[in-house]
Parts: sequence; C-alpha cells; structure tokens
Amino acid sequence: MTRPGANEISGGVFHGPVFQAESIGTIRIGAEVPVPNMLPRTARHYVNNEALFAKMDRIHAECRAEGVLTVIAVVADPGMGASAAVRRWVHRHRADWEGRPRLYADLGPDAGGRSRDPLSVLEELLGALHVPKEDRQGGLNARAALLRSWTGGGPALVVLDHVESVAQVVPLLPGSEQSVVLLTCHSELPAMRSRLEAEILRLKPLELKDREDLLTLLGGGSAPERQRRRVALASGGRPLALRVSAELLATGALLPEEGPLTENGDGLPLPEVIDWTYRQFTDRDAHAYRLLGLHPTREFSYGAARALLADGEPEAVREVLHRLAAAGFLESGDGDTYALHRLVHEHARQRALGEESAEHRQAAEERVVDWYTRFAEHTQAALSGSWRHDIANSYAAYGSPVADPDPVIDAMRRSRGAVSAALRLAADTGRDAYAYRICQGLRAYCLKTGSPTDWLEALSTGRSAAARLGDPLAAARMEFDSGFAFLERWFVEEGDEQAARAHFAAALERAGEGDGSEGYRRTRSSVLEALGLLERKLGRPGPASVLLRDALAALGDLDHPRGRALLRLHLGRAQAASGQTDDAERELTQARAWFRDAGDRVNEAKSLAGLAENHVAAGHLAEATAAADEAAALMPTGYQRAEIHLLRGKVARTAGNPRAAMAAWHLAADGFGRVGSARVREAEELLRELGEGASEEQGA
Repeated sequence: MTRPGANEISGGVFHGPVFQAESIGTIRIGAEVPVPNMLPRTARHYVNNEALFAKMDRIHAECRAEGVLTVIAVVADPGMGASAAVRRWVHRHRADWEGRPRLYADLGPDAGGRSRDPLSVLEELLGALHVPKEDRQGGLNARAALLRSWTGGGPALVVLDHVESVAQVVPLLPGSEQSVVLLTCHSELPAMRSRLEAEILRLKPLELKDREDLLTLLGGGSAPERQRRRVALASGGRPLALRVSAELLATGALLPEEGPLTENGDGLPLPEVIDWTYRQFTDRDAHAYRLLGLHPTREFSYGAARALLADGEPEAVREVLHRLAAAGFLESGDGDTYALHRLVHEHARQRALGEESAEHRQAAEERVVDWYTRFAEHTQAALSGSWRHDIANSYAAYGSPVADPDPVIDAMRRSRGAVSAALRLAADTGRDAYAYRICQGLRAYCLKTGSPTDWLEALSTGRSAAARLGDPLAAARMEFDSGFAFLERWFVEEGDEQAARAHFAAALERAGEGDGSEGYRRTRSSVLEALGLLERKLGRPGPASVLLRDALAALGDLDHPRGRALLRLHLGRAQAASGQTDDAERELTQARAWFRDAGDRVNEAKSLAGLAENHVAAGHLAEATAAADEAAALMPTGYQRAEIHLLRGKVARTAGNPRAAMAAWHLAADGFGRVGSARVREAEELLRELGEGASEEQGA
C-alpha cells in the first residue's frame, strides 16, 4: 500500500551529495546515535476509556497483520482528554517502544494564533533523531524523505497533538509500515481518511461512575456525596473539569447550586468550572496564577516563573507551583518545566486582563522579557565565543563557552517556543532593544542544531526591531545573520541564494553608514567572508578567493587572530580548488599553525585536509597522504573524521595504492554508519568501484 507524501525533490543546483527520496532508502542508524523519546509524561491517575483502547488495539493489530502504517486520530472537544488518552494507550504498550524512536510534536497554534511551520517541526524531529546537519539538504519534500529514511528501519511512534490540517501531518509520517502515528484534534479534518487512511475515533465524555472514580483518585473522594455528584455532573464528563475541581472539593468548597445539571447534559462551561476553583485560591496563589497567564506560552520553566512572580525566595515559588499543580492547573515536565492546559492558560490570561492593573501587567511583561533575553544571551555565550554587538554590555557577566554544550542546548530546546514568543512580545510592545538582544542570542543555538527555519522566523522580527532602534550596526548584524541563515538553509529552488545575497548587500550598506569602528569592520569582513562561502557553495572558487581576500583586508589592523585564521582556512581551500596551489599552501599552512597553537583540533584537522587536497592538485601525493593521515588522527568527531577518511582514500587511489584506499573507505563507511549518515553509500560505492576495478585488472 502506498502512503501519502511520496518522495520527491525539486530541481536546483547542488554541490555535494544530494539524496532524492525514492532512492534514499533506509538509513542504518549506528550505535553512536541515541534513540529519542520526546513523549510528554503520562498522567498518573486515569480512569476508563477501555472501549477506546480496545478499538485502538484492534486497529493496530489489523494494520500490523496487513503490513501497513497504523494511523489513528482521536477526536475530542477541548478538555475532553484526547492527549491524555493517547499517552495512556502508549503507556500501556510501552514495552513495544523500548529502544524505538518516540517522536512528538504539538501542532496547535500558539497564544497568538500562529500555526507551526511544518519545516520547523521537521527540523525539530530530525534534530531529535540526531540526523547529521550535513545530511539535512533540500526543502520540505527532501527533509520529509529524510525523516522517512531515518524511521524506515523498524517501528517508530509518532504522536502529533492538536492537529489543525492533514497537510501538517503528511511530511511527518515515518518510513516503516510497522510504525504507529497517533493524532489528536478537535474535529474530523478534511481528507483525514483519504490522504492519511486514518481510523478516526471520537472520545466520549466519561460516564458518571467514572467521573466519581476519577474524583476519588484525585483526592475528592472524602467530599459529601451530594457535592461530589454535583461536581461530576457539572464536569460534563470532561477530565479537565474534574482535575481542576477535585483538590478543592476535598477541602469542602461548594459548587454553586445554580441551574439544573443532568447525567447526560453538557455540564457547566469549562471556564465556569475553572473559575469556581480559581475563586477558592488564596490571594497569593490567585495573583501567581494570573501572572502565569501573562507568560507568552503555556509552557514555562521554573526560572521564568520565578522571574515572572517576582519572588526572591526560590522555595516560595516552588510551593506556589506545587499548589497549582495539586489543584490540577499545572503539569510538570522534564528539566524543571511546567505547562498549563491551553484552556487554563487562556482563563488565567483573561483573569489577569480583568484583575491586574495595566501597570502590574506591564511590569510582569518586562520581567519575563528581561528573563528570556538574559537566557538567550547566556545560551549564546555558553555555545560560542564569537563577537557580538553587545548593546547592553551584558555578555561580560556570562563567561566563556562551556566544554560540554549539550545541557545548554537541551535547556534552550525545552524553552525554544517561549523564547520565540518572548521575542515577539518584546517587539510588539516596543521593547526593541530586548527583541534585538534575544534574536542575537539565538544565533549559536540555531547554527549548532540545524534550525534555520526557526532562525529565519526570529530574524524577521529582529530586523524590524533593529531598524526601529536607529542603530546602523544592529541593523547590519541582523541583515548579516539573515543572509547567513539563508546560506545555512540553502533551498536553492526556493530562492535562498538570491535572498542571502540581498541580505548581505543590505548588511554592507548598513555597515557603510557607520564610523569605521571595530564593530563595523568586523561586520563588513564577516559579510564578505559569507559571500565567499556562498560562491564556494556554487562551485565558483575564483570569485570566492577574491571575496575572502577582501574579507581579510577589511579587518585592517584589528586584533582578531582567530578570525584571520578562519579566513585563511576558507581562502586556502578556495585557492586550492581554483588551481592557485602556491597561494593555497601559504594560507593553509598559516591557518594550521594558528589552530595548532590554539589547541583547536577540529580546525587544525580541516586545515590539514585542505592542505591534502592542495597537494593532490599540485601533484605532491606523498605530502597529501601525510597531511590527510594527520588530519584523520586529529579530527575528534565521527562525521567529519569519516569525511577525512573519504579524502584519504581518494589520495591513496590517486597515488596508486588501492589497498590503502580500501582501508580508508572502510573506515569512512564505518564512521558514516555510526552516526547514521546517508553518506555511508558514498563510501560503499567507492569501495564497489574499487573492487570492480581490481577484478578487471586480475581478469586482464
């Protein structure tokens, strides 16, 4: 059976490996690649829905027997518990998913009504699967094919919450027909059956007995039977209404007796039930709840909550959060994070708008924007030592880059949506300096995680904020970053080359408006360097060499030794590719020496690899072999080391040493395989050609 989302890729100019979907096959995920589990936590207390689970079991069994992908959509009104039901079903079958990819994305709109870009979701899932950044090429179709390839070797679980359209789902379907895709949505969507072949199950309200059982599990069992029954009826069978009522029901709080309630009725409107519980809060807890409603997203970290609540005592903040969680208003997540249900977050926001003064609301917004600004800047400082236009003189307090970036990246990944929302909030409320600083603080994270779509969205806000600041250098930096983000994304068929050039031209124009101080010279040099890299991507090393020489000259007498070494590395490789072997050797040798003295093994290895390529071009094969071998010994990372083994094999083949070429290409295939890169096939094809050539020689 053919599933939707057939593999396809648009045309364009690509230099380097390009994998078209139909031929990409299944990626062999190596031992060095962690298996992701992105699923949110499962609620501890849960009742019934046995009929729903039995249907899901039957559908899954039938699909497995037929050898087709299982796609189940659980449709329910808000607050009915579709997400919780899906998580509970997965929890029951958790043994089936041990050691298998478990992917999750919330596709619902943000607080401002904006839907998630499917490319952004794909980048998030590919990042969770640890797909090498270098393999993430092409547009939506190509990246969807890559996701299918990485999930094509066995069962994978994909859970997509709050789906708004079938078009959101198609690019996210896994590759293996043994996989399961679980969707939640508020209504049956057009083409859900025809395009996804989804089985659609509607979640019904809880029966009266199940409502009372859930109240008991949640702590409300000691309340008088009459009041417990009234709360059960008022809930309309919606688990959210029961969860926000149970804790206070146990304290003896009374639901108003207004209006008749019946077992089969809809109950009270959810905002009324939430409001009843809210009215029982202490003044302190009610104030904290309202302030959390002003947080730009329903998910937040403890640090953001502490800033928002403006409470200097950490334990006091934790106690408030604990009480709100006990009342059913908060869920705790991984890494000291929390989340309000969408309906609860909206209720809290409305209460804040109605009960907090404009002055208090603005102060709360200022605190949360300031916190996320410092969080973004701290992330940037921890991940990169590159120069920043530090308009608030804040980076000196953040320290140097950390040795282990993974915890920093994980922390930003958990808060990425909130940071984006804080950026928009800053821009929308005239806090343009904050907006610029947040945007600048996202640079290293987006580069390291391969998230150009999110970066470009942020930069559209950052450019506008920088323009309003009236600071030409800030405007130039945002234009430069925008060009670089398009250079990183590089969807040639969608005009990324032209977009990058336009932003680089704007950056040069803005930099030309400055006073020639260090920041302006650095920016001009960086833009020229990026234009040189763009020319190299297009396979034009001659123009690239000219631009890279100009980038070096633009630095003038600035004390920027690392920047000069990186420019010499890029310039030397461009010169080698254009036949300027003597010039290339000079530049690459200088770059190698600086990186060696600085203890930068990665860039020293890249310099040596460039020297090896240059020696081949010059016909100095012994020197090429020595440089490539030294580069392989230095390179610490699997993917880049595998690239150097590819080069070693090519040098050995050119030197007439097929045994050394075969050994190097076996190492390359093993290295690419360990990190799950599709480039393993490149190494295997070279080995096949080498074997065929050897056979022909023996036959002759």
